[in-house]
Amino acid sequence: MKIKPFIVSILVLIFISVTAFSQEKNSFFSIGSGVSMPVGTYGGIDYDESCFTTTGINLNLEGAWYFLPYLGIGAQVGYNLHPVDVRALGYARLQNDPFLLDVSTRSEAYQMITAGIGPYASWNLWKKLSFHGKILAGMIFAKTPYQVFEPEYFQTGPRYEVKTSAKDYGFIVIPGIGFQYNISPCVGIKLDSEFYYREMIYGFNTGNTVRYDYRTTSFINVALGLVIIL
Repeated sequence: MKIKPFIVSILVLIFISVTAFSQEKNSFFSIGSGVSMPVGTYGGIDYDESCFTTTGINLNLEGAWYFLPYLGIGAQVGYNLHPVDVRALGYARLQNDPFLLDVSTRSEAYQMITAGIGPYASWNLWKKLSFHGKILAGMIFAKTPYQVFEPEYFQTGPRYEVKTSAKDYGFIVIPGIGFQYNISPCVGIKLDSEFYYREMIYGFNTGNTVRYDYRTTSFINVALGLVIIL
């Protein structure tokens, strides 16, 4: 996936903003990690519509400059990994193919890289505790897993079936909310949640043709982060 220039640009924007406006007390830079939970058909078990994903992990880098005490602009880069429930996927294949007696499945995980920029807002709740909200606009880059199936057919059939990876990208809007507690004037911790939604189109080569699978990607991230207050 050709994403390095875009991500580098976002990170440069963060660091330039941080350096130039570090006097703003609400401005920050953070690094976080947590769980990434598929929702809807992305985590479902319908053979024709779902991706059979399970709860995975997310990593993120984030920074914002507040030009007012309660309002700022910032950016975020994130990475998400969602494993595949191979037992549920294998069972769905058995139900879908009447000539299939059994199947062994091996699968990589779905991978998502996201980057966005947009407004941030902050409200002090009590002493060192504050509430944050944001809405970012950016891009999502998705890669499906490489999968290997070892089927056992009622009659003669292939010993191995391989489903190669496919990629897609597109525009995405990322809303998020969270809480931050300042341990000191320079360091804090925060708990954030974000929602991601996008219909992806994956192209797979099948002999002399290309098959396109439409799959909705939707998940919620909940992450704990270390905050450097600037």
